[in-house]
Amino acid sequence: MDEKITLVTFTDPMMGLSYECEPIFRKLETHFDGKIEFHYVMSLLVRDVYELNIETLQELLVKHPLISHIELKEAFNFSDTAQIRNFIAPLVDSGEIKIIDAKRGYFIQKI
Repeated sequence: MDEKITLVTFTDPMMGLSYECEPIFRKLETHFDGKIEFHYVMSLLVRDVYELNIETLQELLVKHPLISHIELKEAFNFSDTAQIRNFIAPLVDSGEIKIIDAKRGYFIQKI
């Protein structure tokens, strides 16, 4: 393999999960020595992690129309799944979003 691979990661510095990928990236970098490069694109999921309201969630869903409950938990610093479900209930009830169940959790999708 003579070509260099570029791995583009869209991330948010406020998102804890962003940093969990770093050990894997370092292993890839070591394994493909000189043949892989990383490019990071910073895209804020939320303006302020302490600015928790429905409008902020709606703005987030415009940027990311499908988001996992784990990403939402990290972005808004929720303590558990019940807290997330209570927070998004008005948007589910209004038909603005729907919940898609998955094997290990769920996704929130903008309709």
